[in-house]
Amino acid sequence: MQTGFIYGLYDVRDSKKTVRYVGQTRQKRGVTMRIYGHVHDSKTPVYPVSHWISAIKPENLSYITLSQPQVEDLDADEIWFIAKYRSMGQADLNVAEGGQGLTSKRAQGENNPKAKLTQLLVDRFRELSKTEYVSTVKLAEQLGVTSITVSKFLTNYTWYDADYDPSKRKTVSDTNKTDALVWRSLTDDQVNNLRREYLDGVPGAKLSKKYNIPATSRSRYLFEKYGDEELRLKCVAVRPPVVNRSNKVTPEERIEILKRYESGEKQKDIARDYGITQSGVSAICKMLKLN
Repeated sequence: MQTGFIYGLYDVRDSKKTVRYVGQTRQKRGVTMRIYGHVHDSKTPVYPVSHWISAIKPENLSYITLSQPQVEDLDADEIWFIAKYRSMGQADLNVAEGGQGLTSKRAQGENNPKAKLTQLLVDRFRELSKTEYVSTVKLAEQLGVTSITVSKFLTNYTWYDADYDPSKRKTVSDTNKTDALVWRSLTDDQVNNLRREYLDGVPGAKLSKKYNIPATSRSRYLFEKYGDEELRLKCVAVRPPVVNRSNKVTPEERIEILKRYESGEKQKDIARDYGITQSGVSAICKMLKLN
């Protein structure tokens, strides 16, 4: 069962630790991440608690964890603690009784007027995720929301349902990546062209820029089982070995590297022979030329 936190904010300079505000969070990493949110809100304060944090300075803000209930009990616990601390003359910065609060930020699911999803859609895709892998990126495009929004309801972080178990959904590791095309943005023809250019000596940075892919994806396209298998094996054959940073290039080897580079040899060939990266070859040559 997913749990949450009820917390109280106070000024560290206050020896009595007077709780000025009671709040709740579902953050898996605890109250600390919610505090970051409060501090961020204090930069452009709207509510009393934000104005207070701005006035005392974030470095003087601290908290105590009041309880750690099940998620479905969060609202009830928050209401109880606000009432308790108000009876003690504290929690004066809480503008609501607790629970859903006054802003749409605290409204859950269809109760949120800004919600782009419905409970029916959420339930449908949660059921689908139990039988097949659901790509958060593709589903986000289909629903007109962000992939983060999809990921949150599939993991039960938002649109919480006590009967839904996110551990039963299919993940990338449960499916064949070649068939699912989970992360791929290039077609097989584009992958083959990428490999041909790599074999022709085009630097990796230029390939990433041309095909609009990060270095990690470029490596996957070049060396994993996509597109033409013969081209892939050729790329694997010329792939530089993994750099062992404990192996230092000697001064004599540095001079040899510069001479080979100045004679017209390709950086990738030099890098492969010395077990370093192409950027390492470039850095060595630049350093020796400066000296």
